[in-house]
Amino acid sequence: LLPRMCLNRFYLAQGVKLYSHDTWKIIFERKGNGLQMVAKNAASICRYYVKMCDADNHVVREAACQAVAELAQKIGTHEEYAELLAPFVPMLLQVRKSTKK
Repeated sequence: LLPRMCLNRFYLAQGVKLYSHDTWKIIFERKGNGLQMVAKNAASICRYYVKMCDADNHVVREAACQAVAELAQKIGTHEEYAELLAPFVPMLLQVRKSTKK
């Protein structure tokens, strides 16, 4: 569920976006480990984002691109977690090139 919850935080429909934000707060804000969980699940999250970048629905593709950007910004630049994202950077860059068409 984590990859979908992360992606839906960027979905165009306000209801979906707000529900995902609220769910995130309920699950992760108490423990303060949301960033850590995303980093530890980088493989499944990256695979899901790549898949959604190729979705038929343009709204899903846009949300996926925004989610990839957030992943790069928050995990890719984090001193402790960047190494967990590093193996997936080529895959994310490749999908970025293919969505620019």
